[in-house]
Amino acid sequence: MISRRKALQAVAGASVAWPLAAVAQNAFGPTIGYLATYTEESSPSRLAAFQEGLGELGYVEGRNLRIVYRWANTRYDRLPALALELAEEAVSVILATGGQEASLAAMAASPTIPIVFIMGNDPVALGLVDSLNRPGGRLTGVNMLGSIPEPKRLELLLQLLPSVRRVGVLQSPAVNTYATNVRSLAEAASVLGVEIRVYDASAEDELDAAFAAMAADGIEAVHVGTVASFGVWRERIVDLAMRHRLPSVYGNSRNTVLIGGLMSYGVDLPTYYREAGRYVGRILNGEDPASLPVLEPRTYELIINLRTAAALGVKVPESLLLAATEVVE
Repeated sequence: MISRRKALQAVAGASVAWPLAAVAQNAFGPTIGYLATYTEESSPSRLAAFQEGLGELGYVEGRNLRIVYRWANTRYDRLPALALELAEEAVSVILATGGQEASLAAMAASPTIPIVFIMGNDPVALGLVDSLNRPGGRLTGVNMLGSIPEPKRLELLLQLLPSVRRVGVLQSPAVNTYATNVRSLAEAASVLGVEIRVYDASAEDELDAAFAAMAADGIEAVHVGTVASFGVWRERIVDLAMRHRLPSVYGNSRNTVLIGGLMSYGVDLPTYYREAGRYVGRILNGEDPASLPVLEPRTYELIINLRTAAALGVKVPESLLLAATEVVE
Protein backbone atom coordinates (compact mmCIF):
# COMPACT_ATOMS: atom_id res chain seq x y z
CA MET A 1 0.00 0.00 0.00
CA ILE A 2 1.58 3.27 -1.09
CA SER A 3 1.03 6.21 1.28
CA ARG A 4 -0.85 9.29 0.12
CA ARG A 5 2.30 11.37 0.59
CA LYS A 6 4.35 9.04 -1.58
CA ALA A 7 1.63 8.92 -4.19
CA LEU A 8 1.42 12.68 -4.33
CA GLN A 9 5.17 13.00 -4.61
CA ALA A 10 5.60 10.35 -7.26
CA VAL A 11 6.11 11.58 -10.81
CA ALA A 12 7.21 9.16 -13.50
CA GLY A 13 10.86 8.39 -13.00
CA ALA A 14 11.50 11.37 -10.71
CA SER A 15 13.72 10.97 -7.67
CA VAL A 16 14.74 13.22 -4.82
CA ALA A 17 18.13 13.30 -3.17
CA TRP A 18 19.57 15.41 -0.36
CA PRO A 19 21.81 17.29 0.16
CA LEU A 20 20.46 19.35 -2.71
CA ALA A 21 22.02 18.18 -5.94
CA ALA A 22 21.54 21.55 -7.60
CA VAL A 23 20.98 24.81 -5.74
CA ALA A 24 19.43 27.56 -7.86
CA GLN A 25 22.18 30.17 -8.00
CA ASN A 26 22.13 33.79 -9.06
CA ALA A 27 24.08 36.95 -8.35
CA PHE A 28 22.81 36.87 -4.74
CA GLY A 29 23.37 33.14 -4.09
CA PRO A 30 20.53 30.58 -3.84
CA THR A 31 16.91 31.36 -4.74
CA ILE A 32 13.93 30.36 -2.58
CA GLY A 33 10.20 30.73 -3.14
CA TYR A 34 7.64 32.29 -0.78
CA LEU A 35 4.08 31.12 -1.52
CA ALA A 36 1.34 32.73 0.59
CA THR A 37 -2.45 32.60 0.51
CA TYR A 38 -2.73 36.09 2.00
CA THR A 39 -1.67 39.54 0.74
CA GLU A 40 1.74 41.13 0.95
CA GLU A 41 0.33 44.05 2.93
CA SER A 42 -1.62 42.06 5.52
CA SER A 43 1.15 41.18 7.98
CA PRO A 44 4.67 42.54 7.46
CA SER A 45 5.66 41.17 10.88
CA ARG A 46 5.40 37.61 9.57
CA LEU A 47 7.69 38.28 6.64
CA ALA A 48 10.16 40.16 8.84
CA ALA A 49 10.27 37.24 11.28
CA PHE A 50 10.84 34.75 8.43
CA GLN A 51 13.76 36.84 7.19
CA GLU A 52 15.16 37.03 10.74
CA GLY A 53 15.16 33.25 10.89
CA LEU A 54 17.00 33.05 7.60
CA GLY A 55 19.49 35.61 8.91
CA GLU A 56 20.30 33.41 11.90
CA LEU A 57 21.54 30.80 9.39
CA GLY A 58 23.55 33.42 7.50
CA TYR A 59 21.12 34.18 4.64
CA VAL A 60 20.21 37.80 3.91
CA GLU A 61 17.90 38.73 1.03
CA GLY A 62 19.69 40.83 -1.57
CA ARG A 63 23.11 39.97 -0.17
CA ASN A 64 23.52 36.22 -0.53
CA LEU A 65 19.91 35.11 -1.12
CA ARG A 66 17.14 35.82 -3.62
CA ILE A 67 13.49 35.37 -2.61
CA VAL A 68 10.76 35.07 -5.23
CA TYR A 69 7.36 36.03 -3.76
CA ARG A 70 3.96 34.85 -4.92
CA TRP A 71 0.86 36.16 -3.12
CA ALA A 72 -2.56 34.57 -3.74
CA ASN A 73 -4.34 37.59 -2.19
CA THR A 74 -6.87 35.23 -0.50
CA ARG A 75 -7.68 33.60 -3.87
CA TYR A 76 -7.07 29.93 -3.09
CA ASP A 77 -7.75 28.97 -6.71
CA ARG A 78 -4.66 30.92 -7.78
CA LEU A 79 -2.24 28.85 -5.68
CA PRO A 80 -1.54 26.03 -8.18
CA ALA A 81 -0.50 28.48 -10.91
CA LEU A 82 1.61 30.53 -8.51
CA ALA A 83 3.35 27.39 -7.25
CA LEU A 84 4.15 26.39 -10.83
CA GLU A 85 5.71 29.81 -11.38
CA LEU A 86 8.02 29.19 -8.44
CA ALA A 87 8.93 25.76 -9.77
CA GLU A 88 9.80 27.33 -13.12
CA GLU A 89 12.13 29.70 -11.27
CA ALA A 90 14.02 26.57 -10.17
CA VAL A 91 13.91 27.65 -6.53
CA SER A 92 15.85 25.54 -4.05
CA VAL A 93 13.16 25.57 -1.31
CA ILE A 94 9.55 26.78 -1.11
CA LEU A 95 8.03 28.31 2.01
CA ALA A 96 4.28 27.53 1.76
CA THR A 97 2.10 29.44 4.19
CA GLY A 98 -1.48 30.35 4.95
CA GLY A 99 -3.02 26.89 5.16
CA GLN A 100 -2.79 23.43 3.69
CA GLU A 101 -3.86 24.70 0.26
CA ALA A 102 -0.50 26.41 -0.27
CA SER A 103 1.42 23.28 0.75
CA LEU A 104 -0.60 21.00 -1.54
CA ALA A 105 -0.14 23.41 -4.45
CA ALA A 106 3.62 23.58 -3.88
CA MET A 107 3.83 19.80 -3.59
CA ALA A 108 1.97 19.28 -6.87
CA ALA A 109 4.10 21.85 -8.71
CA SER A 110 7.34 19.87 -8.43
CA PRO A 111 8.36 16.34 -7.41
CA THR A 112 11.75 17.43 -6.10
CA ILE A 113 11.69 20.88 -4.49
CA PRO A 114 11.82 20.74 -0.65
CA ILE A 115 8.91 22.51 1.05
CA VAL A 116 8.71 24.14 4.47
CA PHE A 117 5.06 24.67 5.40
CA ILE A 118 3.26 26.80 7.97
CA MET A 119 -0.28 25.56 8.58
CA GLY A 120 -2.86 24.86 11.21
CA ASN A 121 -3.79 21.44 9.89
CA ASP A 122 -2.60 17.92 10.67
CA PRO A 123 0.15 17.20 8.10
CA VAL A 124 0.12 13.49 8.95
CA ALA A 125 -3.62 13.15 8.28
CA LEU A 126 -3.14 15.08 5.04
CA GLY A 127 -0.45 12.66 3.93
CA LEU A 128 2.20 15.37 3.72
CA VAL A 129 4.55 13.71 6.22
CA ASP A 130 4.92 10.23 7.69
CA SER A 131 5.08 11.49 11.26
CA LEU A 132 5.75 14.73 13.12
CA ASN A 133 9.08 13.54 14.50
CA ARG A 134 10.30 11.94 11.25
CA PRO A 135 8.60 13.58 8.26
CA GLY A 136 10.27 11.11 5.91
CA GLY A 137 10.11 13.09 2.68
CA ARG A 138 10.75 16.53 1.25
CA LEU A 139 8.19 18.37 3.41
CA THR A 140 8.52 19.66 6.96
CA GLY A 141 7.60 22.83 8.79
CA VAL A 142 5.29 24.22 11.45
CA ASN A 143 1.86 22.99 12.53
CA MET A 144 0.78 26.17 14.31
CA LEU A 145 -2.43 25.04 15.96
CA GLY A 146 -0.94 21.86 17.39
CA SER A 147 -3.28 20.33 19.94
CA ILE A 148 -5.37 23.48 20.46
CA PRO A 149 -8.59 23.06 18.46
CA GLU A 150 -11.07 25.77 17.52
CA PRO A 151 -13.42 24.70 20.36
CA LYS A 152 -10.96 26.08 22.94
CA ARG A 153 -11.78 29.58 21.70
CA LEU A 154 -15.48 28.85 22.06
CA GLU A 155 -14.85 27.82 25.66
CA LEU A 156 -12.96 31.06 26.35
CA LEU A 157 -15.71 33.11 24.73
CA LEU A 158 -18.24 31.54 27.09
CA GLN A 159 -15.97 32.17 30.07
CA LEU A 160 -16.04 35.82 29.07
CA LEU A 161 -19.81 35.78 28.41
CA PRO A 162 -21.36 33.02 30.57
CA SER A 163 -24.95 34.08 29.83
CA VAL A 164 -24.58 33.69 26.05
CA ARG A 165 -26.61 30.86 24.52
CA ARG A 166 -26.46 31.59 20.78
CA VAL A 167 -23.07 31.92 19.07
CA GLY A 168 -22.39 32.76 15.44
CA VAL A 169 -19.47 31.03 13.71
CA LEU A 170 -17.84 32.95 10.87
CA GLN A 171 -16.20 30.48 8.49
CA SER A 172 -15.05 30.20 4.88
CA PRO A 173 -16.10 27.24 2.71
CA ALA A 174 -13.04 28.01 0.55
CA VAL A 175 -10.71 26.29 3.04
CA ASN A 176 -10.35 22.51 3.15
CA THR A 177 -10.81 22.35 6.94
CA TYR A 178 -14.29 23.91 6.80
CA ALA A 179 -16.29 20.76 7.54
CA THR A 180 -13.88 19.57 10.24
CA ASN A 181 -13.91 22.92 12.05
CA VAL A 182 -17.68 23.24 11.93
CA ARG A 183 -18.15 19.68 13.19
CA SER A 184 -15.72 20.12 16.10
CA LEU A 185 -17.40 23.37 17.13
CA ALA A 186 -20.83 21.78 16.97
CA GLU A 187 -19.65 18.95 19.24
CA ALA A 188 -18.13 21.43 21.69
CA ALA A 189 -21.27 23.58 21.67
CA SER A 190 -23.38 20.56 22.59
CA VAL A 191 -21.15 19.85 25.59
CA LEU A 192 -21.12 23.52 26.63
CA GLY A 193 -24.88 23.87 26.29
CA VAL A 194 -24.99 26.56 23.61
CA GLU A 195 -26.36 26.79 20.10
CA ILE A 196 -24.09 27.68 17.18
CA ARG A 197 -25.04 28.89 13.73
CA VAL A 198 -22.54 29.02 10.88
CA TYR A 199 -22.24 32.03 8.59
CA ASP A 200 -20.09 31.76 5.49
CA ALA A 201 -17.84 34.39 3.92
CA SER A 202 -15.58 33.29 1.09
CA ALA A 203 -15.06 36.84 -0.18
CA GLU A 204 -14.73 40.18 1.59
CA ASP A 205 -17.94 41.52 0.06
CA GLU A 206 -19.86 38.69 1.77
CA LEU A 207 -18.95 39.87 5.27
CA ASP A 208 -21.64 42.54 5.53
CA ALA A 209 -24.40 40.06 4.74
CA ALA A 210 -22.97 37.52 7.19
CA PHE A 211 -22.96 39.96 10.10
CA ALA A 212 -26.37 41.37 9.16
CA ALA A 213 -27.75 37.82 9.22
CA MET A 214 -26.20 37.24 12.66
CA ALA A 215 -27.89 40.35 14.02
CA ALA A 216 -31.23 39.35 12.49
CA ASP A 217 -30.94 35.84 13.96
CA GLY A 218 -30.31 37.09 17.49
CA ILE A 219 -26.70 35.96 17.66
CA GLU A 220 -25.10 37.12 20.93
CA ALA A 221 -21.39 36.57 20.24
CA VAL A 222 -19.14 35.47 17.37
CA HIS A 223 -16.42 32.86 16.98
CA VAL A 224 -14.26 33.98 14.03
CA GLY A 225 -12.58 31.04 12.32
CA THR A 226 -8.81 30.83 11.89
CA VAL A 227 -8.79 31.56 8.16
CA ALA A 228 -5.96 33.34 6.34
CA SER A 229 -8.35 35.62 4.47
CA PHE A 230 -10.00 36.75 7.73
CA GLY A 231 -6.62 38.08 8.84
CA VAL A 232 -6.44 40.11 5.64
CA TRP A 233 -9.96 41.45 6.22
CA ARG A 234 -9.45 42.07 9.93
CA GLU A 235 -10.36 45.77 9.87
CA ARG A 236 -13.66 45.10 8.12
CA ILE A 237 -14.52 42.24 10.49
CA VAL A 238 -13.73 44.28 13.61
CA ASP A 239 -15.78 47.20 12.27
CA LEU A 240 -18.78 44.97 11.57
CA ALA A 241 -18.55 43.26 14.96
CA MET A 242 -18.58 46.65 16.68
CA ARG A 243 -21.33 48.05 14.46
CA HIS A 244 -23.58 45.12 15.33
CA ARG A 245 -22.35 45.06 18.95
CA LEU A 246 -21.25 41.45 18.74
CA PRO A 247 -18.43 40.39 21.12
CA SER A 248 -16.01 38.25 19.10
CA VAL A 249 -13.09 35.91 19.65
CA TYR A 250 -10.33 35.44 17.06
CA GLY A 251 -7.56 32.92 16.54
CA ASN A 252 -3.81 33.59 16.11
CA SER A 253 -4.65 37.25 15.71
CA ARG A 254 -2.90 39.63 18.08
CA ASN A 255 -3.02 42.34 15.39
CA THR A 256 -6.81 42.06 15.25
CA VAL A 257 -7.09 42.75 18.98
CA LEU A 258 -4.67 45.67 18.73
CA ILE A 259 -6.95 47.38 16.19
CA GLY A 260 -10.08 46.84 18.29
CA GLY A 261 -11.00 43.14 18.29
CA LEU A 262 -12.25 41.96 21.68
CA MET A 263 -10.20 38.81 22.33
CA SER A 264 -7.88 36.33 20.59
CA TYR A 265 -6.35 33.03 21.58
CA GLY A 266 -3.65 31.27 19.61
CA VAL A 267 0.02 31.25 18.78
CA ASP A 268 2.38 34.16 18.28
CA LEU A 269 2.68 34.01 14.50
CA PRO A 270 6.07 35.77 14.12
CA THR A 271 7.69 33.19 16.41
CA TYR A 272 6.83 30.36 14.04
CA TYR A 273 7.65 32.27 10.88
CA ARG A 274 11.09 32.77 12.42
CA GLU A 275 11.33 29.02 13.03
CA ALA A 276 10.33 28.37 9.41
CA GLY A 277 13.06 30.75 8.24
CA ARG A 278 15.59 28.73 10.24
CA TYR A 279 14.36 25.51 8.64
CA VAL A 280 14.72 26.95 5.14
CA GLY A 281 18.27 28.04 6.03
CA ARG A 282 19.12 24.61 7.38
CA ILE A 283 17.89 22.93 4.19
CA LEU A 284 19.93 25.38 2.10
CA ASN A 285 22.91 24.35 4.22
CA GLY A 286 22.36 20.72 3.22
CA GLU A 287 20.17 19.23 5.95
CA ASP A 288 17.57 16.68 4.93
CA PRO A 289 13.96 17.87 5.48
CA ALA A 290 13.00 14.23 6.04
CA SER A 291 14.78 14.37 9.40
CA LEU A 292 13.68 17.85 10.52
CA PRO A 293 10.73 17.34 12.93
CA VAL A 294 7.50 19.20 12.29
CA LEU A 295 7.37 21.93 14.93
CA GLU A 296 4.34 22.52 17.12
CA PRO A 297 3.47 25.47 19.39
CA ARG A 298 5.05 25.59 22.80
CA THR A 299 3.07 28.54 24.14
CA TYR A 300 -0.25 30.24 23.42
CA GLU A 301 -1.38 33.82 23.79
CA LEU A 302 -4.63 35.11 25.27
CA ILE A 303 -5.03 38.79 24.39
CA ILE A 304 -7.93 40.96 25.57
CA ASN A 305 -8.84 44.52 24.60
CA LEU A 306 -10.41 46.24 27.62
CA ARG A 307 -11.34 49.34 25.64
CA THR A 308 -13.40 47.20 23.28
CA ALA A 309 -14.92 45.31 26.21
CA ALA A 310 -16.00 48.60 27.78
CA ALA A 311 -17.45 49.84 24.50
CA LEU A 312 -19.52 46.64 24.23
CA GLY A 313 -20.55 46.71 27.88
CA VAL A 314 -18.66 43.49 28.63
CA LYS A 315 -17.13 43.00 32.06
CA VAL A 316 -14.05 40.80 31.79
CA PRO A 317 -13.79 38.28 34.65
CA GLU A 318 -10.73 38.58 36.86
CA SER A 319 -9.81 34.98 36.04
CA LEU A 320 -9.42 35.82 32.35
CA LEU A 321 -7.45 38.97 33.09
CA LEU A 322 -5.04 36.95 35.22
CA ALA A 323 -4.69 34.34 32.48
CA ALA A 324 -4.17 36.91 29.71
CA THR A 325 -0.76 37.20 28.05
CA GLU A 326 -1.51 40.79 27.11
CA VAL A 327 -4.23 43.28 28.02
CA VAL A 328 -4.88 46.30 25.80
CA GLU A 329 -6.14 49.21 27.95
